[in-house]
Parts: sequence; structure tokens; C-alpha cells
Amino acid sequence: MRIVHVVENLERGGLERMVIDLATAQRAQGHQVAIATLFQPGQLAPEAEAAGVAVHPCHKRPGPDPAALRRLRRTFRAWRPEVIHSHNPVPHQYAVLAAPARRAGRINTRHGLGQAADSRRSRRLYRLAMMRTDFAVAVCRAALEQYIHDGLIPPRKGRVIHNGIRVDRFTPRDAGRRDALRAELGAAPGGPVVGTVGRLNPAKDQGRLVAAFAGVRQRHPDALLAIVGGGPLEADLRRDITTAGLEDWVFLLGDRDDVPALLAALDLFVLPSRTEGYSIALLEAAVAHLPAVVTRVGGNADIVADGLRGRVVPPGDTAALTTAMGELLAASELRRSMGQNAGEWAREHASVAAMAGSYEALYREAGAG
Repeated sequence: MRIVHVVENLERGGLERMVIDLATAQRAQGHQVAIATLFQPGQLAPEAEAAGVAVHPCHKRPGPDPAALRRLRRTFRAWRPEVIHSHNPVPHQYAVLAAPARRAGRINTRHGLGQAADSRRSRRLYRLAMMRTDFAVAVCRAALEQYIHDGLIPPRKGRVIHNGIRVDRFTPRDAGRRDALRAELGAAPGGPVVGTVGRLNPAKDQGRLVAAFAGVRQRHPDALLAIVGGGPLEADLRRDITTAGLEDWVFLLGDRDDVPALLAALDLFVLPSRTEGYSIALLEAAVAHLPAVVTRVGGNADIVADGLRGRVVPPGDTAALTTAMGELLAASELRRSMGQNAGEWAREHASVAAMAGSYEALYREAGAG
């Protein structure tokens, strides 16, 4: 098949990682695959190109941009796709408008819940785009139910396909790597390291994690917190850390390209999101044999299974987050057991190969190939 994925960009993030991994797997299966970015190519574009996946930027400006639409049309004319697979609402709207008259399967994946961020205008445009869409994919059951309830996706067009990751990139956590990370951060060896990975933005709610960790340290004074990721809330988080007197115990590591090694150095993963789809970062933590404390949003509870692979707490509840982290840090054998469960589950259910197989079946259902 000839497949073109359409995304906003290939900056570092869970959606972008998933698209590159999916495109790379599809190319390895013998398909011809390209990625069109509405905006700039992004940090991860060279990785896609190194894997043989062409990247075509459209350099969209803010607001409606006819020039970007023309560039996307040129990409479609050059590639003659049998499948146009867009990711999230704005790329889908442009993909539908730019799609050639010749029939191609049109698939859209929405990667989060997104209802809070959608304006009335964007919802109306998305509903219009659905009229020229074969299938709309949600990454977890909760998201699909929300979209159907909101009237964004017709039930007959809705599907659920879970995100997958390259499980071979991750190894189980290791005490030696933990102590090496503590040394890198200037701390003495021995104590547990709690970590999270994600964009520093309101949806991820890392500020609440800092507040909860202040309570955790009352029982675990040798614990450290490592926050991986960059984003608009970095200055706010630094202020929160300073206000709480945690400068020697909470570390903002920024964007990193060694996340697998960092995960192997953690003892506990935490995802305190206010909203979430089917988190790539959480899947990566699971395949690294990390128990997790997560909020009950999106697909988090499906991945963690409260009491089996970690703990699930209500979103926005700092006290519950503090309690769950403290309980797991105090029970090393329980952490080990939960981490083992997480690793076994992830390798069976969260691979790129499984995801790619599900999408290929959906493409064929849409008439491609």
C-alpha cells in the first residue's frame, strides 16, 4: 500500500513517537510510507527519514492557510496514496480538503480526549470532515465513548486501536542505573527515584506531582523526583520547586533522547494527568517493568489495572497521589511484583507490531490494498 500520514509536526512527544514507529513498521512490511507535517518538520523528522520514511513539511502559518493546503495537495499528487491517515483534528481537516478526487481510504486517529480544548468551531469542522472519513480511531475505549457521546464520531465509523511501542528498546529497571542517575544529579546513592515523562503543560499536571512529592518526602527523605520533558510550564514548575524547598530533590531534566535508560533507573513512574489518551510514556514505563501511580483518565486505568500493575487515583487529588506514592515506595516487594506484571502485560499487548497489524486490517476494511 501507499500510505501518507498527516500530523501537525514531528516534535518530541507521544503522538509523534507513535506515528514514526507505526510508519517505520509499515515500511518494514513492504508498504510505501510518507509523513506530511502541517507545520515545521520537527525534532524527530531526521529519525523518520533515516528509517526511509519521507517527511514533507507544509509550513502552515497560524489560522487558515491556503498555501499549506496547496503544499499538502502536491504531496498527495506525488505519492498517490491508497491510505491517508491523519492524526488529530486539524491535520484531518486539511487532509480531507487536500485529498485527491481519486478514492483513497481516509482514516483519522484522535490521540487524546480533547473535549476541553475543542472550540465550537473546531467541533463543527471535525463533524463536517467526518462526512468524508471512512473510520475514526480512538486510542482507548473511554475516548471513543466520549467522542460518540459528544456527537463527534458516528458510532458506525468509530474504532479503538491501542497505541504500541518498540518493546525492544526498553530493559527492566536496574539499581545500578538508579545510583548512576542519582550520581548524575549530585545525590548520594541508595534512595528511590520517582520519575515522570511528558510535555510540561497543564494537561500533564506536573505541578501537582511536585506538591504531592513534598508530602512523600516526609516519609521518604532520601527519595528523588526526576521530571523528563520540556514545555511552556517549565518556569512555573521551577518556581513551585523553589517555593516548596525541593531544589535538591526535584530535577527538571528537559527533553532527553535517552528515555529508555532513564526509565531503567527509576523505581516508580507517576503520571498525574488531568486528561490523557493512551499514554506512550506509560506504555514505555510498563515495558521497563516499572510500577506506576496514575490518574483515572483516558486509558491509564486500562494500562495499570489498579492493584495489579500499580495504583490508580482520582485526577486532581494531591492527597491521594501522595498516599499512593508513599505506599509503593514503602513496599519494595510489591513494587517488584507490580513491575513484573507490567512488563509481561506490555510485551504481550503494547507492541508496535500489534498496532500496525490492527491498522492494516482497518485500511483494508476502508478499501485500500
